[in-house]
Amino acid sequence: MNELEKLCTLCMDEVSLKTNLYYDITKDMIVGLEDFGSGTRTNKVAISGKWKQPLGYALVNGGCPREEMEELMKNAIDKVEGIGLNVVVVLSDMGSNFQSLAHHLGVTPERPWFVHNNKKYFVMFDPPHLMKCIRNNLMKYIFKFGNYTAQWKDIVDFYNRDKELDIRAAPKLTEKHVRPYNFCKMKMKYATQILSHTVAASLCTYVSIGGLASSAMGTAQLLFKFDSLFDCVNVSTINSPKELKRAMTTTSSHQRYLEEAFTFIKDLKVLEGNEEVTGRIKCLKGWLVTIKAILSIWSQLHQNYGFKFLLTRRLNTDPIENFFGSIRQQGGNSDNPTPI
Repeated sequence: MNELEKLCTLCMDEVSLKTNLYYDITKDMIVGLEDFGSGTRTNKVAISGKWKQPLGYALVNGGCPREEMEELMKNAIDKVEGIGLNVVVVLSDMGSNFQSLAHHLGVTPERPWFVHNNKKYFVMFDPPHLMKCIRNNLMKYIFKFGNYTAQWKDIVDFYNRDKELDIRAAPKLTEKHVRPYNFCKMKMKYATQILSHTVAASLCTYVSIGGLASSAMGTAQLLFKFDSLFDCVNVSTINSPKELKRAMTTTSSHQRYLEEAFTFIKDLKVLEGNEEVTGRIKCLKGWLVTIKAILSIWSQLHQNYGFKFLLTRRLNTDPIENFFGSIRQQGGNSDNPTPI
């Protein structure tokens, strides 16, 4: 590989396994007991090339403790860099143990990195997971910004009116979107199709014709903001009719919009009734860390390595989720594979 192809991300995630013990006769050992081994369940996603490689796993009773996770992560970094690769960023979802690890490492929106062996490693939380977290919290709380308020009730009211029409403003919306249950809450598309430009524009239209209260404009504004933010962090192609879906460059509007989105999220207030609960909404800090990390990563890649553009979709945990999907298929689409 050339030097650019060696740049990579390190992904960490967890998958639920069925409790099961298996005797491996060739190794004379029982597989299925807790085993932290010498790696962690990770994937590496190329930023310049298109390679990816499962690296290691650990069998854990419950969520992986923060102390063990830190040791596994740093060990994984050392092994990857020991063969000449160059880890730029560590990625995970918003699991509580991953958040605890980030906090322990001193990661903040102002300092979205940690130092290991005198080298800086950026930390990001998976943007698709952050979108699902925003959707889930909007279902429970009221979001307030400026003179606007946003609430889930506006989306439900809109859907109940729109679904009765022969020609709908938002034809993709279904009961699974507005009243998601267990598995539907896990599906990414149900979150992004709610937090979308289409639904935001439809809410505005309904307000203008008196179909919804004027307060629903706040909900439309919130949906539009997060739809645009997700476009910025989910770029997969160099060219696109939609500006924010094009590759991030020094002249594109991505940097300006990400800075604006950072300020918008930082100023958000979240209410449960009349009580402010903003501090309890962890995904808001997750977004702030992720936005600042992307801006810093792009600056480093451009200045230090001469990158002309960045496809931000390379900075998520999709490959490890797909890898888990492959593992599940080995057991006949089992949601809980056994350790073996």
